[in-house]
Amino acid sequence: MNTENTKIQILSLMALTVILGALPSRGLANDGWIQETPKRLGEGRVPSIAFSPDGTILAAAHQANRAILLWDPQTQKQVGALNIDNISIIAFNPDGTILALGDGGSSDTTIRLWDVAAQKEVGVIHLPTRSEVTSVAFSPDGNILASSTWLDNPIRLWDVQTQKQIGALPQSGDQGRYLTFSPDGTLLLSGGSRGDEAIRLWDSASQNQVGNLVGHLDAIYDLAFSPDGTILASAGGWEDKAIYLWDFQTREQVGVLGGHSAHVGSIDFSPDGTLLASTAYWENTIYLWDVVEQVLVGLLSGHDASDIGWGDQVDFSSDGTWLACGGDNGVELWEANLPAAAPLTSAFGPRPRDGAIHNDTWAILSWRSGIHANTHAVFLGNSFDDVNDATDEVYRGNQTDTMFFLGFPGYPYPEGLVPGTTYYWRIDEVNDADPNSPWKGPIWSFAIPPKTAYDPDPTDGAEFIELNVVLGWAAGFGAKLHTVYFGDNVDDVVNATEGFLQSQTTYSPGTLELGKTHYWRVDEFDGVETHKGDIWSFTTPVAVGN
Repeated sequence: MNTENTKIQILSLMALTVILGALPSRGLANDGWIQETPKRLGEGRVPSIAFSPDGTILAAAHQANRAILLWDPQTQKQVGALNIDNISIIAFNPDGTILALGDGGSSDTTIRLWDVAAQKEVGVIHLPTRSEVTSVAFSPDGNILASSTWLDNPIRLWDVQTQKQIGALPQSGDQGRYLTFSPDGTLLLSGGSRGDEAIRLWDSASQNQVGNLVGHLDAIYDLAFSPDGTILASAGGWEDKAIYLWDFQTREQVGVLGGHSAHVGSIDFSPDGTLLASTAYWENTIYLWDVVEQVLVGLLSGHDASDIGWGDQVDFSSDGTWLACGGDNGVELWEANLPAAAPLTSAFGPRPRDGAIHNDTWAILSWRSGIHANTHAVFLGNSFDDVNDATDEVYRGNQTDTMFFLGFPGYPYPEGLVPGTTYYWRIDEVNDADPNSPWKGPIWSFAIPPKTAYDPDPTDGAEFIELNVVLGWAAGFGAKLHTVYFGDNVDDVVNATEGFLQSQTTYSPGTLELGKTHYWRVDEFDGVETHKGDIWSFTTPVAVGN
């Protein structure tokens, strides 16, 4: 996929979130959902925090105290201390009785297990590395602890009772990964490092890799599941500066939350799953996102960011009463007031998601109803202006269902949706008994890919391309095979009939010469017909001194 275009899409979404985040229908966080000024617990840098599962204890690694301090969030009083220094990461087990403490890197790197009630150490896991522990995660039943470190390659699995290693999952790259178990415990997820940006899915029982999620442009710094387990959020590095949202059932990316100024260091869902909090490296702001609408709904500007590390850790209490964040000046404790999100009067939650690429000639549109609607007026067409103006040509009727079929006989576009076409749609919510009706909906879109190859990487006309470039493109609709034509004479590439037939959507032309313009074309074969591609070009750098 084209990296530059992806960046442009993210930047566009950043601008869109700023606009949509101001909509009064959602309410801003600092207008009542979460107080604007935090309470501060302790002092000095706090690299890791964790609420106990019942929300009654907040544990924090205080570097100034060389201890893990235990706080009562209700009274903001210290209720305990675990006297252990140089801790980089902490995590409670599912029942809140054990706290795992990952070492910040030493001659004897360990993960120590402490009994929270007794405030005493009950076990030690010795790692065969001197590297910092970057992530620890308990399985939902509390029997397995997964760990990763900064430089030690395997993800290690430990028996919590015996503190013995029971598995090692291979990983590439020289950076630690961030781990989480799926809510049902059947899968362990690991976030990739730079150069290996996939989220890998591991079967917890067999310890085999069973899938991956690909889309990030850089390392992944945190992973979080929504409370119902349907959405996975992943925090992207410097090339992303965004949170990616994944439908965990279909394994498809369903959203991008952009707008951070640096890599996203930490993310956490509110207990009801409606909000997602995030922090970014060096940024004195906590972001609050509406997960359903995928828009920014609040900024907490009282955060005191650390000037080292990878982004301050953020955590909601299980009852939604508190939002805590580590930082450079103690623990920040924000008093949260999280009622149900203000009901929307307009339709929302489109499927396919707005801007999606849809690889079928039929579709089932669906949406979530506005709070007052009895019926839904549907507008659909391939002209943005017509849908925006609600012309007769795109009006498809008023219905009670929140689903709409197209591309089937007897429905709009009975011969199928057309490859290479973008379709626009809008739902106006209707209640004849309400004088404010109808409520005009936003315009959403989805696109059917063209039958020809598209989205070249490097982009057409790109300059200063490296000599060992690997070319890539998005496959045309229904394409089974791809024929690549490549050369430094445009006419030869235009008229070529013999190329390189292949199944993958990347091609390496070998080491190229300096200071030349190269031309390439990809023809797509869909099993029936060959679709000739456009001519693309790029230029390599000139030799030094020329």
